[in-house]
Amino acid sequence: MKTSSYSVSRPVPIDRNAAITVNLYSSANLAPHATTERWTQTVASGKKAQISTILTNIIRCTAATTADFAYAQVSVNITGSNDAIMVSQMGHNTVGYGDHAVTGEAGTYSAGSVIKGFTNDASTGGSIRVWVGATIMVYDA
Repeated sequence: MKTSSYSVSRPVPIDRNAAITVNLYSSANLAPHATTERWTQTVASGKKAQISTILTNIIRCTAATTADFAYAQVSVNITGSNDAIMVSQMGHNTVGYGDHAVTGEAGTYSAGSVIKGFTNDASTGGSIRVWVGATIMVYDA
């Protein structure tokens, strides 16, 4: 009888018809605006998605007349929820001031999940620079 010390399992995700997408929105001197969806990716039926990196960054470029809350955010919507995965935010009016965040391996999501990038600047006047992005690998479930 032949024995072995390993078992045969499913291939790793990268070997299951994987497709990698880089979703990125960046803008310099962005004027104040309401919450705006910059990109979206829906996990198709029969697939799973794995977020390998997320980047959010926000910097004040020109001073606002009245500074208010501003942010760059990546979120995921799973069966009606809208949960932030990563947010860079500020309420500061100092030119050059900002916030940034970057991470790797931010979860695995099933079919129907919607991953989105958003920006917002509720200030009056002034401008910001933003980056909001995610690298997502989609593969057979």
